[in-house]
Amino acid sequence: MHHELPPCSLRRAVAADAPAIAAVHVEGWRWGYRGLLPADELAAQDVVRRTGQWHEWLVPGAAQLVWVAEHRGAVVGFVAAGPARDVGLPATCGEVLALYLAERAAGSGAGRELLRTAEAGLLQTGFDQAILWVLGSNRRARDFYRRQGWQPDGALHREGGRCGGQEQVRYAKVLGGDGDDDADRMVACLTAYASGRPDLALAHAEHAAAEDDADLLAACAVQYLRALDNRDAAGVYLQPAGFVAFVEGGGKPAHYRATSARLAASYRQLHGARVCDLGSGDGRALRPALAGANVHLTAVEPSPALFAQLQTALAAAPLGPAGQAAALQATAQQFLGLLDPAGQPGAPPWDLVHATFALQSLPPGERAGVLATLARRTRRLVLVEFAVPDWALPAERAAYCARHYRRGLAEYAGNDQQFQLVAQGFLMPVLFGAFDPDRPAANYEQSAARWQAELTAAGFVAVTTTALWDYWWAPAVWIEAIGCGREAS
Repeated sequence: MHHELPPCSLRRAVAADAPAIAAVHVEGWRWGYRGLLPADELAAQDVVRRTGQWHEWLVPGAAQLVWVAEHRGAVVGFVAAGPARDVGLPATCGEVLALYLAERAAGSGAGRELLRTAEAGLLQTGFDQAILWVLGSNRRARDFYRRQGWQPDGALHREGGRCGGQEQVRYAKVLGGDGDDDADRMVACLTAYASGRPDLALAHAEHAAAEDDADLLAACAVQYLRALDNRDAAGVYLQPAGFVAFVEGGGKPAHYRATSARLAASYRQLHGARVCDLGSGDGRALRPALAGANVHLTAVEPSPALFAQLQTALAAAPLGPAGQAAALQATAQQFLGLLDPAGQPGAPPWDLVHATFALQSLPPGERAGVLATLARRTRRLVLVEFAVPDWALPAERAAYCARHYRRGLAEYAGNDQQFQLVAQGFLMPVLFGAFDPDRPAANYEQSAARWQAELTAAGFVAVTTTALWDYWWAPAVWIEAIGCGREAS
C-alpha cells in the first residue's frame, strides 16, 4: 500500500530541478515497471545519465514544457510535454513525453494534476490535440489515462532493446474541445467502439447521457448500442425507411435544392451537349435540374434499387424540346471501360461529366483510375462533395463526428416519430458503422484541398472550388475542372 500524501504543489521546473527530476525518473521506472520489464533493465537506470538529459530539456527556450509536483519542498513527480515526435502528425499535435511519480506519491492525486497541467499547457501553447505512449502491459497506467479521457488510437510501436522489446500503445486526446466533459465522453465512446469495445462505448455513452439528459447524441448512442446486444448488427446498420426519412427531413431538402439549382444553371449553358452523371442515385438531385434542359444526358447508377427509381425520375423529367435522358446500370469503372479493355475507343469526349456525392464512395486507388480516364474523356468535370477536415488522429475524427452529429440530430428533433426513424434507422448506424473496426469503409470523404490534388494528379487543369451549401455534416463544395477530352478528338 502506498503512503497517502497531503495535496502536492505544482510549479514549472527550472534548471536546478534536473537532479531531483532525474532521481524521480529512475525511481518511477523501477517501481512503475516492476514485474513488467526485465530486472536488469530496471537496475541499469542511471541517475547521472538522466540528470544530463534533464539539463538539456530545462535550458531556456527548450521546446519541452516541464512541471514538477512538490511535497514539503521535495520533488515527488514530474511531467514533460512538447511537440509530437511521430512523423505525419499535424503541427498542432502535442505529446505528453513523460509522467513519473516517486512511489510514495502514488495514489495522492499528483499524477492526475500533473497530467491536467500538461494538457492545459499544451493547449495554451497552441496545440489542440495530443498523444502519449504507454507500455502495453502496464494496465495500471492505461487505466489511469483512460480515466482522464485518453483513448488508444490504434498506433503500436515496438523498440528493439528498450522496454524489453515490449509493445507500446499510443493514446490520443483532443484538447479543449467544446469545453464540456460530455463531448469528451462521446469522443471516448466512439474511440472505444473503434477499438473493438462496444461494451466500453456503451458505458461512456450511458455516462454522458446521465450527466446531460438533453444530449441527443448520447441518448441515441445508448439506445443504438443497447440494441446491438439484441439484434444482428447487420440488421440495424441501415433501414430503408430511415434513409427516406433522413433525405426528406431536416436540412436535406434545401441541400438537394441547392445542388439541383447549380446543375440547372450549368445545363442552361449547354445546348445539345453530351452530359454524363455518375452515381445518380434515385435522381433526387438530377430530376429538378433537367427542367427545360436541352442536353443529351446519360445517368449512371450501379444500385439495382436506386436504378429503378432513377428510371422513373428520368421518365418524368420535364426536359426541353432538344433534351434526351437515358439511364444505365453500371459502376463508374464499368461505364468508363476500366474493367473492359475494349472500352469505348470511338466515343467522342463528354462535354460535361458530373458526380454529386458519388465519387467519395470509391477507394482512392480505384478513384485515381476513374479520374485519369475522365481527364482524357471529358472537357469539363464537376464534383459535388462534402469537404471534411484532414484528420490526423482518430480522436480528432471522433471529436468532429460527435460535434457534428449533434447538429444533425437537432435538425430532426421536432417530430418524435421521424426523429426515432432517422436516428436509429440511419444516423446511428452510419456513425457507428464508420467506427466499426470489422466493417470496411463505406466512403472516403476528404478535404477540398485533397480533391483538388487528386484531380490535378489525374490530369485535370484549372481546378476550382466554391462553396455550395453549409450542411450540418460538412460544407458541400462545387469542384470544377477542365479535362483535355483528347480521345477520339
